Amino acid sequence: MRSQKLQLRFPKKNTRGTYRSYSPLQIQELLDLVIEQGMSARKAGISVGIVVRTAQRYVKQYKDDEEKSLPGTKKPTRSGGNNRKLDVSHTDFLCNYYDTNPTAVLWEARDSLISAFP
Repeated sequence: MRSQKLQLRFPKKNTRGTYRSYSPLQIQELLDLVIEQGMSARKAGISVGIVVRTAQRYVKQYKDDEEKSLPGTKKPTRSGGNNRKLDVSHTDFLCNYYDTNPTAVLWEARDSLISAFP
């Protein structure tokens, strides 16, 4: 009986559902309705199938963004770090570099490679 009282006082938490993703076309339609036709974010979100709170957030992000980029989409990342791939010409350059500079350390070779292949 005591366990029943605890269950009544502390109901089980609802688990959150899955995240939804919206196509850039849906987001663009939402922004067109809000900005060009003057519709509220709530009504526009319902009409294009975007959850009301998400639609409101997308409209706010768009209005606050100086670049006016499409919210909800990933911004292009700057290439760098380990994402760069070496080509055969890079390998040949490094082999020649170490042949002419046998005492070179890694950072020197890297800097030389970057200056040779901007």
